[in-house]
Amino acid sequence: ALDSLRMLLWDCDDRSYSYYIEVSSNQRDWEVVCDRTRESCRSWQLITFKRRPVVFIRIVGTHNTANEVFHCVHFEAPAMADVQGVRVSPGPRSRSAGSSHQEEEETIELSNLSQHS
Repeated sequence: ALDSLRMLLWDCDDRSYSYYIEVSSNQRDWEVVCDRTRESCRSWQLITFKRRPVVFIRIVGTHNTANEVFHCVHFEAPAMADVQGVRVSPGPRSRSAGSSHQEEEETIELSNLSQHS
């Protein structure tokens, strides 16, 4: 079961990103746990949500103010440390079913994370 994520967005200039994160236990049924598609996000992102079984995590970058690439430099599941000044997401908000063709999608299978360390 999982209730937190933390990721570092590339922050070597003044660009910002928008994104949303979905989780699944079967890679068929997805639930949005964080929707920051209408926000300008930079640097460390701490996401918390109601504890639930999670096997897959999908991070979808929806906007980058500098180019069309979403840069996730570091990712933790669960969030391993508290970072001062990091925003905590209030939880999921509604998301329309449609998605832009410019969105970038990355799915991570938690059972394979230890193999990539």
